[in-house]
Amino acid sequence: MKLNVVAWSYFVFGIGILIVCSSMEPRQITEAESDFDSPVAAANFRSDKRMSENGKVPDGAIALAISQRDLIVDPSDGAGVFPGGWTWHGPGNLGGRVRSILIHPTNTNIMWTGGLSGGIWKTIDAGVSWLPMDDFMPVMPIGCMALDQTNPNTLFAGTGEGFFETVEGTSNTAAVRGAGIFKSTDGGTSWSQIAFTNTPDWYFVNRIAISPTNSQNMLAATGSGVWRSTDGGTTWVRTSLGLAYDVQFHPTDGQKVISGFHDDGVKVSINGGLSWTAATGLPNPHRSEVRYAPSNPNTVYCAASVGSAIKIYRSVNGGSTFTLTTTGGGISTYAAYNNVLWVDPANANNLILGGVYLYRSANAGATFTQGLNGVHADMHAIVSDPNFNGTTNRRIFVGCDGGIYRSNDHTLNPVNNLNHNLGIAQVYGAVMNPANGNMIAGLQDNGTIRYTGLPQDWGTVFGGDGVYCEYDPTDVNYWYAGIYYAQIVRSTTGGAGGSYNYCYSGITDAGSSTTCNFIAYFGLDPSNANRMLVGARSLWRSNNIKAGTPTWTAIKPTIQPGGRPNGRSKNDEAHFATNPPWNISTFTIAQSNSNLIWVGYNNGEVWKTINGAAVTPTWTRVDNGATQLPARWVGSIRIDPNNTNRILVSFMGYESNNLWMTTNGGTNWTDISGDLPSTPISAVTTHPINSNWIYVGTDVGLFTSSDGGQNWSTQNVGPGIAPVEELRWVTGTKLLAVTHGRGVYSADILDSVTEPLSPTTYNIIWGNLMSGRLSSLYASDNDKLDILGDFTAPGLVTPMGVQFTSVSPHGNVSYLAFKLEVNATQRNLGLRTRLFNWNSNQWEELDFRPTTTTDSTFEFVATGDPSRFVSPANREIKALVTAEPWAADVIAKWRVRFDQVLFTVRQ
Repeated sequence: MKLNVVAWSYFVFGIGILIVCSSMEPRQITEAESDFDSPVAAANFRSDKRMSENGKVPDGAIALAISQRDLIVDPSDGAGVFPGGWTWHGPGNLGGRVRSILIHPTNTNIMWTGGLSGGIWKTIDAGVSWLPMDDFMPVMPIGCMALDQTNPNTLFAGTGEGFFETVEGTSNTAAVRGAGIFKSTDGGTSWSQIAFTNTPDWYFVNRIAISPTNSQNMLAATGSGVWRSTDGGTTWVRTSLGLAYDVQFHPTDGQKVISGFHDDGVKVSINGGLSWTAATGLPNPHRSEVRYAPSNPNTVYCAASVGSAIKIYRSVNGGSTFTLTTTGGGISTYAAYNNVLWVDPANANNLILGGVYLYRSANAGATFTQGLNGVHADMHAIVSDPNFNGTTNRRIFVGCDGGIYRSNDHTLNPVNNLNHNLGIAQVYGAVMNPANGNMIAGLQDNGTIRYTGLPQDWGTVFGGDGVYCEYDPTDVNYWYAGIYYAQIVRSTTGGAGGSYNYCYSGITDAGSSTTCNFIAYFGLDPSNANRMLVGARSLWRSNNIKAGTPTWTAIKPTIQPGGRPNGRSKNDEAHFATNPPWNISTFTIAQSNSNLIWVGYNNGEVWKTINGAAVTPTWTRVDNGATQLPARWVGSIRIDPNNTNRILVSFMGYESNNLWMTTNGGTNWTDISGDLPSTPISAVTTHPINSNWIYVGTDVGLFTSSDGGQNWSTQNVGPGIAPVEELRWVTGTKLLAVTHGRGVYSADILDSVTEPLSPTTYNIIWGNLMSGRLSSLYASDNDKLDILGDFTAPGLVTPMGVQFTSVSPHGNVSYLAFKLEVNATQRNLGLRTRLFNWNSNQWEELDFRPTTTTDSTFEFVATGDPSRFVSPANREIKALVTAEPWAADVIAKWRVRFDQVLFTVRQ
């Protein structure tokens, strides 16, 4: 699906809260861990990586990257990666950061949510399962959402995550910039940017409110103030300046409004947001969340964040004046980051307040008790069931850093985890051991987690923000993970929870924000599982990583110039302040040569050694003083296992020259970016055997080349348009793709002779499309092309028919098969399958059989000479699938749902 925008501004993806978890529930952070417990640190890390040399990102960069991506989408050319070869591994039982939840007002089984990366998702079964909406949304930070109560198919999504106290516009801003407001008129299936909001004033849309009396009247709280629309969001007028975090209409009176600001308290309006008056009695909090009490709207509450605590202030005159009600020190928060307030719709004295954790109050916020245990830490949204009445229905939903949870009774502690395949996890790194298929992954906000077979079976094994991961290929008992600033941990008993211990003692750079990147790179020597390297200010090596207490030695000194302060580059660029330019960003060790090591830095410098196993290796700088290579953050380095003089280096930044290759060990470099989008490249690798097959992970998905980088293509499946952080080979035929917003995928790299071919187009000849798109046909993933039979024409024998078209890589073939995974709403329907015979210019029937109500997979192999089904003019293959009455008594309307459609050909 093409992106319908005018132009986008850039943004960076996600921030992390450093909460250490036990099982799937949070525990209190320790005093030592809290030293680094800043949501800004993770945001700065991702922001710093994506800067250009001047410390900025061009306006409209992400829009340009997506438009460039759209030009080279090709499901048939993937360097052995084809749509049918992808598997999503989850995590499917925990989510990512959620700041918005919408519930359909009349059908509460329908809900929508937005991840801070990972896009907008919808459930039609009350959270039993979730499916993603528009393809472009994985790259958008969804800060808030709103729904038109008079027309629930009309939705609004505000983008950008502005809940920080750094100043937007500085080169090292921690805030996650968006691109205004997007609107859907089809229940979230497709979205379009509201053109008026395509300006810097709309980088941060923190709240959208729709009038209860006229849905054309809307208000938006943004980083530039409160804006008002009287035409359903098409045009806007700013009516109040300042950083606005919240805006709420009176439950029944569209003229009364309250809004909460940063360092400017609360403002009230009695004319629908046209003009504002400052409330009194508040201390100008860092963040003000405001709520009317639905049962008594003259009562208004403000959850005020001051420093690290939230306290409740109450107004009994509609918000004009407030009085402090909290008698103690309040509840803990991270300033503006996590603050959410819920007022019981049936009892104005009952509150739930969320900061780091959830707390209840039955006395209007005077005192609080911690409750609703089992919800992941860091609270951002609390929503009532539309039928909440305080007695027979007391259901609420909570959005937090761990996704979505439901409480069927807000007065009790048990909660239900609704992250059932809500695939919005922000993963930094992951690894799969091919010996047993087990994986561990390091997540932002959600620690290090472990997989043993199903997407729903991930369990937390270590806390803090997760980082990169490793496994010992010679011993399935040894696994390695860590937390921020190079604090590496090790399991010697298979990687299960509770088995990890710190093993970084001796790395003097570790644990410091001035000598390590927030997420520091580490890895094992492919030739020696006893040797580990860690990149910090220096490159550190342990030759006995399995020892009870490993020893560490710095084998590459810092490149920091003498006398230069921490956090400043040679140009004094502020975007390096939190991850200094002379920190190591990545490195790689040759597959079969421990002496050959390449190292990349935050400032773009690239170094190598050919005696890396020596006590004191000798290092050579090979980026030629940045005269050939970009002076930007090095994303990834790949040494060709078939030619160690051939090295690929990728760079970050929204620029056009982010992939370079040398064929002589670094003496000369060639830009092979070609028609790749102008987007950061976090990962690059080549096929272990076929070096011309190249794979790069970017902020707008995975791209492949089959010809050594001369041409590039991508797919709308697998990771899709989500940012790909890491690419790792599990085996010579399985590639792991780690995404920041859509979890972990693997792709089976298939021989081009027997590759499965996905349809390049489909055409509904009879029937009506209910949901789905072309990409719904690529994988067996329950994302279906759903077609309703058309019974409007009297006597129509075939109420449903769809044609699928693909292109064979060969003109003459010895084998051709057509595969369907399909179900229907009735059993007594006949499914007829045909292929087009280009010799006779007619459809030739392959099969006719009854349908089933559950997914069934059929594969039909063409008999005789299958080349008759391949067009001699353009190698096109066409299949026609129709649904017809199998029995005479079938008269009701029905639907046919295609989950996967594939052609397979052999020369």
